[in-house]
Amino acid sequence: MLFLFNCGYKDWIEGEILLSENAAINGKDTTSDKRIVVVLRQVIIDGKLIAGEKISEVGVSKLFTVSRTPARLALRALEVEGLIQKRDGRGYSLLKLNFSDLSKAYEVRGVLEGLAAGSLAKSNPSKKVLKVLHTAISDMATAIASSSVAMP
Repeated sequence: MLFLFNCGYKDWIEGEILLSENAAINGKDTTSDKRIVVVLRQVIIDGKLIAGEKISEVGVSKLFTVSRTPARLALRALEVEGLIQKRDGRGYSLLKLNFSDLSKAYEVRGVLEGLAAGSLAKSNPSKKVLKVLHTAISDMATAIASSSVAMP
């Protein structure tokens, strides 16, 4: 059995690809590397990988049944996003972050999201866009209400 990660999340990722209704993953107008980035980013955000866990270009290409080029591009994109780091000629690994790193990242994200929201508000968004935003806000409120994570 092929394992992309040391702990073997192959089945989970394949299930996510098959079950996803997200156009960014299944869309025919989206390149392979972008689809891979969407799936791997979600795996990382969902905490399905352990910090420091190895991610190989060959493993990604086999898992997603693509050549090594889109796998390489996807891994580089995730590296630029700061989610993974290059290992000395041995692929990539999930970045180890501490609370201080995360706190700073969320502070920057908050500023950027505020700027984006202001820009959107000035652009007179359509009802469809507003509906998507309301759904996202509702989902966030539900997640916060059901969270058992305590903030310091």
